[in-house]
Amino acid sequence: QFLAAFVAFVVALSVHRTKQHSPSLRSDLNMAAAGELALPPLPYDYNALEPHIDEATMRVHHMGHHQGYTTKINAAMSKLAEENKELADQGLEKVLTQLDKVPEALRAPIRNSGGGYVNHRLFWNIMGPSKGGEPSGDLATAISSA
Repeated sequence: QFLAAFVAFVVALSVHRTKQHSPSLRSDLNMAAAGELALPPLPYDYNALEPHIDEATMRVHHMGHHQGYTTKINAAMSKLAEENKELADQGLEKVLTQLDKVPEALRAPIRNSGGGYVNHRLFWNIMGPSKGGEPSGDLATAISSA
């Protein structure tokens, strides 16, 4: 139960943070029919984060890792739709917050691939060539006092 609660928290945080930067994410995760999530395009060029993150790393993460999560979550959500259409029709975000309702054989693939899909969506949207900077507030205080 702890794991389900933790996954629900991470998904909620990811969707909330991404919604601030990409309002379409929530509707994408809820509205896509089982097996129809798309690999989103990067909101910037692959080399836009150099010299901090090189182009090759960004390509591997986007076209490799994120595409892999996309393919795997689509397959898992399609299988879920065959077993529990009502749950699958609620969309990935809701499914990730109700893993206890997912059949045992699909739980790990949906948790891992769905979480990877959502986390990469967050990753692309909170990073960018004009984003970042020095931390502020409580975070800055905690870092400087460590």
